[in-house]
Amino acid sequence: MEYKRDTLHNISLGVVLGTLVALALLVVPVTNSFVSDTKAYIAFYAALAVLGLFLVSSIKRRAFEFILNPLVVSTFFFSVAVAASTFFTNKYPVENLLSFGGIILASSFIALLGGSILPKRVASPLLSTAAITAAVLSLMSGLQLVGFGPANVLNMLFGAQIPTTLLFNLSGSSLIAAQFTAVTLVGVVAHVTTKKHISSVFAVTVPIMIIGLIIHGWSLLPGKAAYTPLPSWNSSWSVALDTIRSPRSALIGSGSASYRNVYSIFKPIWVNGTDRWSIIYNQAANTPLTILTTFGFLGLFAWIGLALKGVKTARLTATANKPVVYMLIATFVLQLVLPMNVLMLTFQAILIAALVASERDKHSIARFKAFSLNVISRNQIARTPQKGTATSMILGVGVGAILLFSLLYLVTRSYVAFIADHAASKAAIADDAITVYEQQQRAITLNPYLDSFRRNYAVTNLLIASALSNKADISEEESAQVGTLLQQAVREARSATLLDEGDSDNWSTLAEIYRNMIGISEDAPSWAVQSYVAAIETNPTSPALRVGLGQIFMNQEAYGQAANIFQQAVNIKPDYTPAYYNLALALVKIEDWIGAQAAYQATLQLLNPESPEYAQVMEEMELIKEKVAEIEAQQQEQEVETTTGDGTTPLGNQVTTPSITEQNINAGADVETSAESDIQLQQNTTPAASDSTPSGTTN
Repeated sequence: MEYKRDTLHNISLGVVLGTLVALALLVVPVTNSFVSDTKAYIAFYAALAVLGLFLVSSIKRRAFEFILNPLVVSTFFFSVAVAASTFFTNKYPVENLLSFGGIILASSFIALLGGSILPKRVASPLLSTAAITAAVLSLMSGLQLVGFGPANVLNMLFGAQIPTTLLFNLSGSSLIAAQFTAVTLVGVVAHVTTKKHISSVFAVTVPIMIIGLIIHGWSLLPGKAAYTPLPSWNSSWSVALDTIRSPRSALIGSGSASYRNVYSIFKPIWVNGTDRWSIIYNQAANTPLTILTTFGFLGLFAWIGLALKGVKTARLTATANKPVVYMLIATFVLQLVLPMNVLMLTFQAILIAALVASERDKHSIARFKAFSLNVISRNQIARTPQKGTATSMILGVGVGAILLFSLLYLVTRSYVAFIADHAASKAAIADDAITVYEQQQRAITLNPYLDSFRRNYAVTNLLIASALSNKADISEEESAQVGTLLQQAVREARSATLLDEGDSDNWSTLAEIYRNMIGISEDAPSWAVQSYVAAIETNPTSPALRVGLGQIFMNQEAYGQAANIFQQAVNIKPDYTPAYYNLALALVKIEDWIGAQAAYQATLQLLNPESPEYAQVMEEMELIKEKVAEIEAQQQEQEVETTTGDGTTPLGNQVTTPSITEQNINAGADVETSAESDIQLQQNTTPAASDSTPSGTTN
């Protein structure tokens, strides 16, 4: 299949190389997670651009042609496995599509279609572009090191507050920049080795890349600005094994956006004894474990097959393309030891597309028309006519164009929703509650299927309702607004739990809302308890959630139940100060003076002796010393057992926490898809909200 270097090839090459540059160097601070969001949407738009160029190329050829390179076939099977996990693990797959599921599918589009539209001689410009980009990225990191880098420029242009240290990196992090630079160096070294000559471009960029790699590596050392605490291999392996116990999860995983949820559920209890106990990770220690957990064995085997095809290609590819294939192998090696990221996934897809384009003459093609499929061997390509009927092309391209513009609309709409959410966050900093409320409404209207939007909007409704109810001269209209706002808060928080019932933050937010409604609604205490139980079942190693639940029992004067829950929090994390302190308060209420004294003493051991909290606890403990003395006098010389056989304080009236299946919450109606019908607030009647983020307890 011979191709002449024409305008379409030049445009395609420009799009692909421009994508690589933008992924490494471009950030647009208009969303809350602007670095990761920028990279993700660059990948999405690049995939759509490649799809558009492929449709134009197909019109020119009058057929849809795919090069049957083994890398293309393996990429196709991997994308099918990812799609199965993305669409079949959640009733609402939007979050999956906006996470690594969508990013991998977008990268697969580039890998599958890019080889058909790129020029054959793509290896050299790709390597030069990667080298220049890595050198520029290294220079930017050097400027960040001395305190005047791209962060300063972005802060001036956008009014942002980006750190001016190596904590910020244009690629996403120093770890990602180091990976990109290392892979590029592999390609350059391979090129120089095979050519026995170094060009002026590489002579300039190689020293800069080496210095950049040193800077990135230094910044990742413990105690340095860019130090990244990765999850341990043991915990990642444990989470993966627990996840695949279910046959369905073993086959297609738990969903591309679900790793945070399954980590919360299956996090080993021993992690609470480390300094990373409160971190909920979005990925495992390396890519294969993440793939096994989120995409199942189907995804893992497909990824292994793709990696093996990449290694096999190294033995068969032409000398001129050796640098590209070595770079591809380097990306798989890095994935074996590190988590995946958008830049490296897309870079990997571009490398596959470049190899497919460079080796197109060695492989057969699959030629699709509207009603036929022909597989043409490489020896028949030049002799096979490419003419097709106008009707077949109109039909095929028409379907493709509809798909392209539909995806373009949906991707843009979702990005605008993130921009609206960011506008709400900025308004919260300025204490502009009305703008927070309106922008969060807009975000939900644009994308009603993200639980984080619903969760934030629920908290905003609660904060505004609290501010209104605390007014000394509240009017009847404002009083009615308080009731409506509370109803909206409950509705949005419940919608968040429906969208992602495995996210503990959704349940804890709902619990906190019900907790604030105690005294207003008769059923609020039981609803709050049920929501806390659901939160605990989705994050069973969080001591903070149990402390929150225990405090509800304390407020309801169920002191035995409260003490039981606080003791569970102590068992989960023996150095968690709030658990011991609340346990002491509960034991005082049930007159377990010796147990209370022990809990107070444990609290003091965890507090700073110079802190005011230490003095307060000491004062409270003095009040029960007389009670303890009386008990000791009555017991005389009898030995006092202050702990049970397993080392825990004996509690009276212990009550087993009910399971969520025993206290099933009525799910109610389906998720509302728009917040436009909610009440419209007036600036002169609504006080500003102080925070737009969930106020519920966190791990």
